[in-house]
Amino acid sequence: MNTELERLRAQLADVDGKLLELVADRARLASAIGTTKRDEGLPTRDFGQERAVIERARARAERLDLSPRLAEELMLLLIRSALTVQEKQSLVTARSGSGKRALVIGGAGKMGRWFVRFLSSQGFEVEVADPEPFGGAITQYHSWTEHDLDHDVIAYVLGLSHALNIAFFTALAESGEAAPALANLSSTTFDEQLAVARKVSDDNPSLYFEIQSLNDYGTESLSALLCAVERLRSLVRAGDEQGFAALMEQGREYLGARTR
Repeated sequence: MNTELERLRAQLADVDGKLLELVADRARLASAIGTTKRDEGLPTRDFGQERAVIERARARAERLDLSPRLAEELMLLLIRSALTVQEKQSLVTARSGSGKRALVIGGAGKMGRWFVRFLSSQGFEVEVADPEPFGGAITQYHSWTEHDLDHDVIAYVLGLSHALNIAFFTALAESGEAAPALANLSSTTFDEQLAVARKVSDDNPSLYFEIQSLNDYGTESLSALLCAVERLRSLVRAGDEQGFAALMEQGREYLGARTR
């Protein structure tokens, strides 16, 4: 038996244990922070603070001769874990749906069914508007126009893709570049994205505003988009090619799994 190898492995196991103890300490602190936020009426997420945590970790990693990307990934994992705990605590504390009604437009889809389960867990009397059959004892309408919208909550399942395209053509419109010039310089990827964005821009603005604004739970998609853009900008500003490539690989794996 290689005693030196066993000794090193024992030291590694000891370090792993200490890491887990520190993670547990962090989780307890995150839980206490969540309680304080609720007591003070503050939102669960603070993107400025999250960005500060990530940038601080990347800087410290460089001083320790560690990969900044590794530090960022670790902090993002810990942040997501802390937010999950805080949000679950908030939901358990709130349970604000008792005696109220909710309508999920597009409720027969995967995300729609998640909304139905979530709202039901909060005590809402949930109804669904969707041409596809939902099943079960849930009251369902073929279209949301078939019923008076006198519900306490209306949850749309659309949002992220619309927000992405609105942000895309807004950035183009405010860039000062003329559309013909962009067309002459564009790539295939740009042209495909532009075609999708054009369809969104040609649609009813009031409808798209309602999709974003009437959903009490729809800001998560906007928050996710903001967080992703901030993370991308952080990597580019830091010149972290490895981290940028990791984002691309993560997207490739995710989209590949969805395709399969």
